[in-house]
Parts: sequence; structure tokens; C-alpha cells
Amino acid sequence: MPELVWRDEYSVGVKELDVQHQIIIQFINELNDTERLRNAPDEVDRILDRLTEYVITHFALEEEYMERFDYEGLEDHLEKHIHYIETIADLTQDQVDQKDKVYEELMGFLNQWWTNHILKADKKYSKTFNDNGLR
Repeated sequence: MPELVWRDEYSVGVKELDVQHQIIIQFINELNDTERLRNAPDEVDRILDRLTEYVITHFALEEEYMERFDYEGLEDHLEKHIHYIETIADLTQDQVDQKDKVYEELMGFLNQWWTNHILKADKKYSKTFNDNGLR
């Protein structure tokens, strides 16, 4: 898979969240290194664990801001976060049995989900966060 590259259009206008999104993209790019990781399932698991821990922290911060600022799209956004966590858990479990197939599916999901999520769902909260002083 091609490397994900941070673009200005991904910015949500809140530096702290933009930096977190950039770090998430770095994790995904680490996982995209298929030549190095193809025969290193323990390394894939280690990176996935670190990514998952980081994403949970990131989601918690976004959700904290949404609650604090009474963001009207909170429930919908929470559902997207839950869907992500459940999908990653399912794919991670499946990876134990079908490594190559699931690895490709996992990478496709990560690459597509994060770019779409930032550009669509996360962009929606930008104005609310900025109007409440987050930059």
C-alpha cells in the first residue's frame, strides 16, 4: 500500500488533534511496510497494540472536547469510534488464523478509515472546537 502523507486538508484546526492524527498516520505507515513485516507477525502485533492504545487515548480526548462543548454530532461520532475499535478487534483476532489475507484487509481498512474519518467526521467538529477557543 502506498504511504499515507499528511496534507493540509486533513487539519481540523486544533494543533493537538492534528499532531495526534499525524502520529496515527505514522503508525499506519509503519504497518504499511509489508516487505519488512510480511514474516514478522510479532512486530505487526506490537505496532498494532501501540496504535490501538494511542487511538483510544486520541478518541477519549476528542470525546472529552465534544462533551465539554456540547457538540451536536457527539452520538454519531461516538458510533464511528466504536465501529473502528470493534473492527480492529475483529481483524486482530482473525489475523491469528489467516495472517496474509487479514493483514491486507487490515491495512485497507486503516488506510481508508483514517483518511475518510479525518476528512469527513473530524472536520465537522472543527468549527465548534475553534469557536470554543481550541486552536
